[in-house]
Amino acid sequence: MRVGLIGDLHAEDERVLRVLDRFRQERCALVLSVGDLVDGQGDPNRAIQALRDASVLTVAGNHDRWLLGGSMRTLDHAHRAEELDSTSVEFLRSLPPTREVDTPFGRILLCHGVGSDDMLRLGPHEEGYALQCLEPLAEILERDRIDFMIGGHTHQFMMRRLGQNQFPLARRELVAVNASTLARDQESFAVMLDLELRQATLFDASRGSQKIGRLPIP
Repeated sequence: MRVGLIGDLHAEDERVLRVLDRFRQERCALVLSVGDLVDGQGDPNRAIQALRDASVLTVAGNHDRWLLGGSMRTLDHAHRAEELDSTSVEFLRSLPPTREVDTPFGRILLCHGVGSDDMLRLGPHEEGYALQCLEPLAEILERDRIDFMIGGHTHQFMMRRLGQNQFPLARRELVAVNASTLARDQESFAVMLDLELRQATLFDASRGSQKIGRLPIP
């Protein structure tokens, strides 16, 4: 089973269309988006419509929340609600902070940061106390129901296994994946997980979604 992952989108309409086309070519059974659909240099309405047309399962990011609340609008490339059409605004309002998806190969938690906290950052190098301070992550591991946690927010691709080695009360291990970003001013990737083969494939979102490498899922 192949699952396509779209990181922080930031209105990159051209890139998301190319990525979605690539995922169709790769025959992904499911495509997931970690949110932050707005605040970028592309067309947010067109980007959101692309997700809708492709039935991409999406959660809200902090930038989506900020736009709807009218906060942090002085950021570079920030959009205002009046720049979006009514369909786009309604779509943003409909987005939950998290989703859970059952697959034959385990349950996926889709979020933006860590769990329902869209501002928490989980990177590849946090260990010890810095990692254990992420209380929502500890709670997820203690619930014994999640096999994969897909998030974003940091704009940095990451894939790591977490469990009792880091959280003694964890009842199972999970694989945490950060899906990177499509933002044009940063290193940007799209990610595809093959859950059956336990393999992750990275695509360069800045160059026509060219395949650039494979990694084993830990």
